[in-house]
Amino acid sequence: MYILVVGGGKIGYHLVRTLLSEGHEVALIEKDIRVCEQIAERFDVMVQHGDGTSPALLAEAGCQRADVVVAVAGRDQDNLVVCQVAKDLYDAGRSKPIRTIARINDPRNEELFRLQGVDALISVTAAVANMIDLEITPHSMVHYLTMQHGHLIMVEVTLADDSPAVGQTIANLNLPADTILVTLARQGKVMLPAGHTILESGDEVVAITNMGQQTEVRRLLVGERVPVVAGGNIRTS
Repeated sequence: MYILVVGGGKIGYHLVRTLLSEGHEVALIEKDIRVCEQIAERFDVMVQHGDGTSPALLAEAGCQRADVVVAVAGRDQDNLVVCQVAKDLYDAGRSKPIRTIARINDPRNEELFRLQGVDALISVTAAVANMIDLEITPHSMVHYLTMQHGHLIMVEVTLADDSPAVGQTIANLNLPADTILVTLARQGKVMLPAGHTILESGDEVVAITNMGQQTEVRRLLVGERVPVVAGGNIRTS
């Protein structure tokens, strides 16, 4: 796939590195000339210096043939504009529409991005909150990605010993009709789960579900446990 990344900060840098390692063709647009030079020196990618919200610059970077446009600049408004321009100007006449993915820093903007047709969202605030939640409640369900169409979300959970799913086959879980378990990691090995797969304690399960079914999926995989924080205080050392 040809993937155009707008924003060369930490997220953009690691994204470029990962996508290249997976064999994708990648191009980058970045405002900071120093960042452009660093990435051009380290990776075999086309790097365009300038404002990624510019239709002309997006065209120079090959937006018209991109399979995916990922906007991970520092400002939400820039990321929204990038996705809108990519859809409005470069989707016409294509057999397969451009997929757009945007980084959002302010969770209050999430609904706006969805209404504007952005296909998937990366919420920095939600990611940090999930990391904190996972540290406090090790077997909680972590929300990684929101996809616009159908309000789908991607979640991950590590099954605890007392998870109601442990010892059951996936077929017997009675998951909601619009929920699928897409991957399962067990003892360092990743597998594609099937209906006859028996879940075990310690399994790391990734699921895609409708946002309205998140509570039910949590009940089936995590249970009804309520975390308790002793003392009610947070201390730093």
